[in-house]
Amino acid sequence: HTGSSGVMDGEGHLLRQVATFTAMFGPNVAVAVYASLGAFYVERFGSPALFAAMQLCLYSPFAVIGFCQEKADAFFDQTFGTRDTYYVRVTLMHLVISVVATAWMFV
Repeated sequence: HTGSSGVMDGEGHLLRQVATFTAMFGPNVAVAVYASLGAFYVERFGSPALFAAMQLCLYSPFAVIGFCQEKADAFFDQTFGTRDTYYVRVTLMHLVISVVATAWMFV
């Protein structure tokens, strides 16, 4: 929703804010639930090392993602434009993760 000047109007801005919040809410809830179940699994399986392993599996990808973004972000923004790159990162990657998770359930 842009006006004749190319500037986004209030409705378009609000829509993007809601879309961004919604896109980030689900993954953040998933991380919180997974992390909070650590104590349950330690108690259930009797292994304190399990909690450390769960946290390592949960947070290690964030370091890899941060490194890749630092190295490749400027290239993709310049090549494809910030708007398209953001769309791929936020919207399409959720689809990719969903497909991978679904495929993983059947392997």
